[in-house]
Amino acid sequence: MGRYSLFLGLLVFLCAFSSATQVVVNSLDYKDVASAAFYANVVGDDLYYVYPSTNLQDAVLQVGPKSLILIESETQPVHASYQSALQNNGATVTEKLVSSDSFSFNLELAERSGTDSFIIADPAYSYNLVVLFSYAKHSGSYVLFATKKNAGEVSNFISSQASGPVLVYGTVDQEVLDSLSSSGITHEQIENGDKYLDNNELVENFFANYDANKQIVFADGTFFEPSVTEGEFPIFLISNTIPTSTYDLIYSLVNSGEVSSSILVKPDYTSAAYDLMKRINENFEEKRFSVFVKMGQAASSKPGEVQPLSSYPLPAVVLDVGLSKIQYNTAKGEVEIILENKGSIATYVTSSLNVYSDGELIGSVGDSEAQLLARDETKGFSYPLNVENPGTLTGNLTTYFSSSKYNYEKALNAYVDMGVVSFVDDSSLEVLTATYSPDADAVSVKYSNSGEEPVYLRTSVLYSSDVSSSTVDDTEVRTLDPGQSTVVRVAGLLVTEDELPTIEMHVLTEYGGREGFLDNSMETPVEILEPEGIDPMLLLGLLLLVVVLIVVYFLMRKKGDKEEKTKAKKN
Repeated sequence: MGRYSLFLGLLVFLCAFSSATQVVVNSLDYKDVASAAFYANVVGDDLYYVYPSTNLQDAVLQVGPKSLILIESETQPVHASYQSALQNNGATVTEKLVSSDSFSFNLELAERSGTDSFIIADPAYSYNLVVLFSYAKHSGSYVLFATKKNAGEVSNFISSQASGPVLVYGTVDQEVLDSLSSSGITHEQIENGDKYLDNNELVENFFANYDANKQIVFADGTFFEPSVTEGEFPIFLISNTIPTSTYDLIYSLVNSGEVSSSILVKPDYTSAAYDLMKRINENFEEKRFSVFVKMGQAASSKPGEVQPLSSYPLPAVVLDVGLSKIQYNTAKGEVEIILENKGSIATYVTSSLNVYSDGELIGSVGDSEAQLLARDETKGFSYPLNVENPGTLTGNLTTYFSSSKYNYEKALNAYVDMGVVSFVDDSSLEVLTATYSPDADAVSVKYSNSGEEPVYLRTSVLYSSDVSSSTVDDTEVRTLDPGQSTVVRVAGLLVTEDELPTIEMHVLTEYGGREGFLDNSMETPVEILEPEGIDPMLLLGLLLLVVVLIVVYFLMRKKGDKEEKTKAKKN
């Protein structure tokens, strides 16, 4: 009896540890993988994601004959036949979730997770997702992906949930912050203009609230791997050069006894990690801090064999700033530098320009601090410089640009002939009509250039009601020639029927005589149109058609009954 009881107890124990659902992800879109990982960590499920480099057989053997929830990209699966291969190997797919759009799917899993605690991040900063796994898991938070394109949708989603804590992590589009504020969503933000400073503040918050079992993880932010996505331990970003602020924080954690060991995922930065360990241990009589390097993993198809560590690569963050032009504006006595952000993220720029007239240096201008150039933005920067009787002007430009406000990563160097302009912004723009159609969920704004010069413009829609509020932007900068009119349509406001009675809506238009200098703005109220509903004449016509069909039906039925009776009498 004792042995039987022991067996039952062991069985219950094993079942308790195998009750978690297995979530399997088959997608080449890293945002799908990240969403699934954040979801699994919130609900306590196990996660496996197919590495892009893994062949179909190994991807199937890694899962085995289990019951699972399968998440697949509709257009970018790693293996198109993965589901059937899993089932042929004995796996049971209890549910299949398909991602047709990674941002919408992110919100779908957020709702499914059931949490009311959220972290907002821009997934273009892929290294930010890497460091968020641990904090999100321990705080029971789900990470929402937000950019200027879906800011209103994210705010509306948060507003529809119970009011839990909201943290904005890292750099996000200004439209995201505006949407949160206009929706009345209280939030905290970690944004120091530098990924390492943001990372350190997040880790400090972690140790202030949670226990890490004296262990941390080092990763460079360019890949996912289970040591990262499982979120058991706080993660520090690592590179060949470890910032002083990161060293100071780790030393403090070791000195206080909160950290004694670390795992470096992949051996790329072994020298930097070992150097950090050595520097920290020099402060103590005995070794207090250790680094273990995770280099390999067990082979799924060959038991006992160790193979190189598999990882899921993340797209590189692209930094690319181009020079549009440099010119001297005699009307304002200013040098104008126009830069274009061609990269994948918002970029900090710091420019220094030497100005020459007929080969002689006549002045130097530049930035005293870094300026933010938004993603896809073309922007002009003006610098006062008094130039009397300008000859042939040339400029020697150096623009440093980086993802960090404090460190330089790349530089743009250019020696160019400077144009000379005499430009005063006399641009003129009128809003002829601004209406909102509830049926189309769209604002239509008709503009007219009433001036004598071309005008450039950009449109935003701001609205608020008793239910919610938000900002939706048309990010395209448009141009209108003198006397020309155009209609700008901003759709996808996601206004509900309940909001219509109390909604107030305005159009904010930024405009100017040059694309990079939209220095003027105006705000215009929007007329809310009545929902069209169904045309009464159309409804009457449909009713008459139904009546006619009913009458025809009964007449045909009556005729059929008579024919049946006639046949019966003849027989």
